[in-house]
Amino acid sequence: MLQVALVDLRTESPTFGDRNTVYIGALRRWQVLVPPGIGHGYKVIGADPAMLVYLTDRFYNPEDEGRIPYDDPQIHYDWETQHK
Repeated sequence: MLQVALVDLRTESPTFGDRNTVYIGALRRWQVLVPPGIGHGYKVIGADPAMLVYLTDRFYNPEDEGRIPYDDPQIHYDWETQHK
């Protein structure tokens, strides 16, 4: 099971700064489309191994890559399990 964190980093978006959490795993075999400008990360939860596969719509370009610390105070994402 994966806990997938999403945050809108697009300053021109009406949902700028909004955060969301999605749980994906054996019982929820979902695909998540992550548009450009959406920060995303994941955490494996549970006792079983998890597999995450990224598919992209273009060749990898290191200049497109950005890193944000998991505990960035501006995003303030709570990595504890979210009960929904």
